[in-house]
Amino acid sequence: MIGGDTGAGKSTIFDAMTFALFGSTTSEREAKEMRSQFAEGTDTTKVVFYFEQNGKIFKVERTPEQFLARKRGTVLLKSPYR
Repeated sequence: MIGGDTGAGKSTIFDAMTFALFGSTTSEREAKEMRSQFAEGTDTTKVVFYFEQNGKIFKVERTPEQFLARKRGTVLLKSPYR
């Protein structure tokens, strides 16, 4: 069970898990909106999700579409996986 105050990030946790597994979120939030407002413009946002199934540990890593600041303007980073 996950509990917490309004705005604490409960839905964000489930959105991140769903995005890692399926490439989209379950809420009205788009994947590109998962980027933290506190992230530096040069930081890459990604979801890393570990889970265990039948004694094996799996790692899923996915990067949402995002704009990153570079020395000469910004660049749109798109995920190769859809």
